[in-house]
Amino acid sequence: MKTSDDFRRDMGSAGPAFEASVRRTLAQLHANEEEHPVKKLSTGLVIVLCILAIITAAVAAASQWGIFDFLSYRGQMNQVLPAAQQIVQTQVPQQSGATVYAAFTLREAIYDGEKSYLVLAATPLKENVMLVGPDTHPEDWMGDLGPQFADSELCVADYAHQQGKDLLVRVNIADNAAMQGLEGCVNSMDCVLEADGSLVLMIAGNQSTSAAELPIELLCYTTPLDESAAPAPATLSFTLANTQTTASVSSKQSAVFADCGVEVTRVVLTASPMNTYARIEFTVTDADAYAKTDDGLWFEFLDENGQRLPSGASGEGSVGPAGEDGLSYVQKESLIAMEQLPKTVTLRGYNCWEKNRYETHTFEME
Repeated sequence: MKTSDDFRRDMGSAGPAFEASVRRTLAQLHANEEEHPVKKLSTGLVIVLCILAIITAAVAAASQWGIFDFLSYRGQMNQVLPAAQQIVQTQVPQQSGATVYAAFTLREAIYDGEKSYLVLAATPLKENVMLVGPDTHPEDWMGDLGPQFADSELCVADYAHQQGKDLLVRVNIADNAAMQGLEGCVNSMDCVLEADGSLVLMIAGNQSTSAAELPIELLCYTTPLDESAAPAPATLSFTLANTQTTASVSSKQSAVFADCGVEVTRVVLTASPMNTYARIEFTVTDADAYAKTDDGLWFEFLDENGQRLPSGASGEGSVGPAGEDGLSYVQKESLIAMEQLPKTVTLRGYNCWEKNRYETHTFEME
């Protein structure tokens, strides 16, 4: 199976976390105004209150990272709809645990029936401990642990020494369901180090279900960098509400892509405030032509100008067998979130190895 790593596109530059807090604050102010109209306040006072609210939110975001702070840092806030702010789950009831080195809590979550986004905080329990990410090494630049270290010239080991921390402890997260061979929620992981020493991780994963709730049990590991065996993990358990996707459209007809030897039999788009989830089902019709793609076939979604549609906030995609016949495949991808799903979809074949394009076909959707 090939994954989105094989089809990686250039990502936009990271934006400051401040943008996320401003957007959330303005949205909340607007919502409050509609529900409880403000009367007998001068324009100047309203502006001052807005500025104070934005500054307060910015300070909070700087010390308490959430989902949209991570998206903003990665330059992905423009890929989600404003409605995404309404489906963030906070203060989720949870059974949190702790290892010898850190305590773990779920800070924020989103689950839309297709994908979960989790923000966890790991708080060090010992004064001499500095928590780092699952792929962090002592010689790595501190700037890798968040924008607050962008101007630092120190490596992780030197920063820890400067702060009086003589033990670097690596944090890693696993889904207990995945450990048992089931679908897990840990497909990608980002982390930042907050001012108080808390390591905050955003975890995203594919969790497709129509169930009203999604129970999750995470295994939280903390391992000193100078040790090879991980101590017993802490368990963090909680249940997320499924806020559901909002709409779905499917293609009316199939199309043969003769130059790469396949027929696209079905295209499905499913809408969410976080992403537009795309599914393409295709079958090999010409084994020789398909063999020439060397398993590098991918389908691009094009806009009306023939440009590739931007990826969604999840930034993930995959192509893999849809059965055991060796002829049926399915591509899954997330596109930028859309207010309204399109009535037509244009696909173009693409070879991720050779970088060449195949033919283009347009599908009517209903």
